Amino acid sequence: MNACLLLTILGGFSSTVLEGKIYSRPSFGLFKEPAKDIKLWIERYGKDQVACVVSSINPKYMDYYFRELQVEPWIVARHPNQPENFGILANILDTLSSQFVAFSWSNCDNIYEINKLILEKYPVLVENEFILIQLLICLLKVAMEFHHL
Repeated sequence: MNACLLLTILGGFSSTVLEGKIYSRPSFGLFKEPAKDIKLWIERYGKDQVACVVSSINPKYMDYYFRELQVEPWIVARHPNQPENFGILANILDTLSSQFVAFSWSNCDNIYEINKLILEKYPVLVENEFILIQLLICLLKVAMEFHHL
C-alpha cells in the first residue's frame, strides 16, 4: 500500500514539476505573433526607427510577450481607441522622428480614424500580418528629399 502511494506521489511530481505541465504557460497566439514581428522589425530597422502604436484589450498581454522575447519596443501610444485620444495620437505622430510606425491591433475594436491618422503621416505599407482578430502593420514615413544623380 505504501509503495503504491509512493509511486503515485513520484509520478505526480515528475508529471507536474519535472515535465512542467502544470507550471508551464502555453502561448496565447493573438499577442505572441505581433510581439515577435515587432521584435523582428526593431532588429531589422533599429529601435529608434520603429515607433509602436499598440491597441489591445489589455496592454499586459503584449508586455508579457515583450518580456518573454526580451525586447523593449518604443511604444508611443497604447489603446488610442477613444475619440478623445485621436488628437493626442495626431500630435504624437506629428512629432515622431522615426522612419517606421508599427501598429498592432488585437482583441479590441479597431477604430478606422486611427488607421487614417497613421496613414496620413506614414503612407507606405512595408509589411503586414492579419490573423483572425489581430492586425499588425509596419508603415514607412515618406522622406521629402530629392537626390541628384
